[in-house]
Amino acid sequence: MLGGNCMPDDFWAENKPGALRRLGEQAKWWDMPYRDWLDVIDQRAPDLDLLDVGCGFGQFVKVARSEGWRAYGIEPSAYAHRRSLAPPWVSCHRWEAVSGLRESAICAMWLMEHLENIGEFLWWARSSLAADGILLAVVPNEGTRLQMAANTVAAKKGWWIDSTHLNYWGQASFHALLDKQGFDVVDELGTYPMEEFILAGMDYTNDPEVGKACHKRVEDTEMAMTREERLRVGRERASRGEGRGMVVFARKL
Repeated sequence: MLGGNCMPDDFWAENKPGALRRLGEQAKWWDMPYRDWLDVIDQRAPDLDLLDVGCGFGQFVKVARSEGWRAYGIEPSAYAHRRSLAPPWVSCHRWEAVSGLRESAICAMWLMEHLENIGEFLWWARSSLAADGILLAVVPNEGTRLQMAANTVAAKKGWWIDSTHLNYWGQASFHALLDKQGFDVVDELGTYPMEEFILAGMDYTNDPEVGKACHKRVEDTEMAMTREERLRVGRERASRGEGRGMVVFARKL
């Protein structure tokens, strides 16, 4: 177990107000893709050791531990630690301060778009993985065909631009980045392409209530599917370069 003091990082308080409440409301749905992704990793990782980097309130780590993984997380935000009651399997660290790891899996979910030193992070992740270890990277998928079509009719143009995002990738550019840093993409899923709602007349870009209704439809649809169906659909989206998010499983070379 890593020790350490929380850093003066108020990312969650300043940029994601209400995130813990929403996580609680959607906990049953979130547990579902988390278990799906863990199943994919389990089929490829050499062992059951897992580190979640920038783990937020620690829900993914909690699910992984319930599935038998020796999982723990690091999260620099003192706010996240206070609000999650600092579970013992989450340590308050930045990834730059952690060394000497040989994990079977390292997870970076909705993290890499926020990092300035992306090359250094991927070097660190690769050096922290065991031989044939798996990196799970989840990042927004930008510039897709559906996104560009929806942008022509959306009330808020370029709604995906976020003041905390320093990096934007499409599928080809993200794959190229991983390849350059010594990773081989071995599986990939696309998350639900929310732009379809805009094109269908449910423009959520300027209306949070419409956004909630759209997301509830996605939750209900995916909860009614089997894991095999969800993975099949996710892989089909990825094969077309579609999906609001890229869920990429990459092996250390």
